[in-house]
This record gives sequence, C-alpha cells and structure tokens, in this order.
Amino acid sequence: MSRRHTIVLSDVHLGEGVSDEGDWLAYRQPRYFPDDEFRKLVDIVLSKLRSGDALDLVFGGDCVEFEHTPSGDMKHEPATEDEAIAILERVTRDHAVFLGAIADVIEAG
Repeated sequence: MSRRHTIVLSDVHLGEGVSDEGDWLAYRQPRYFPDDEFRKLVDIVLSKLRSGDALDLVFGGDCVEFEHTPSGDMKHEPATEDEAIAILERVTRDHAVFLGAIADVIEAG
C-alpha cells in the first residue's frame, strides 16, 4: 500500500550569511543555518519511501529573507526586482546544502 508523506516548511528565513558573532541576526550566521538539519530530515524521509509512495514538500512562506540589507539593516520598503535577484543569488550561494536537499526531493519525484 502506497503512502503520502508531507513536509511543511514555514518561517525558515534563509538569508545571506554574515560573520558577525553578535546576537543581532543570529539566524544569518552559518553556525545557525538550518541546512544540515534539513538535509538530515530529507535523507531520512527519502530513505523510508517505498515504491509508489509520494512526498509533498510544501513551502508555507517566509523561506527567503528579503527584509534585511546585506549589512543587516531592516528594509522598510519591498525589495526591487534587482535587489531580490541579488538577494537570491547570495542566498543560493550560502545555502547550497539546503537547496541540494530540495533538489534531491525533486529528483526523487
């Protein structure tokens, strides 16, 4: 009998990594990135799938942090298209493990 599995992600706030060791924006310090834990979760779930099982990966919002500048200052207006593209390029660079786990889910079908 096939089963359907669902992983729901929300409020992950992936952002550009910063080297500041202070409390401000701690989630943007690489040591606090959720990447390795998410990678482990995906590996476990994929290893448990049986033939015919389905896996849904749902992004519930706030997965990418667009509200702060690279220096950590809060933006008070929405990112422009060019700013959003630059942010996504930096987030992609800094969260290769997280994005690789998503790619593995996609590849698994």
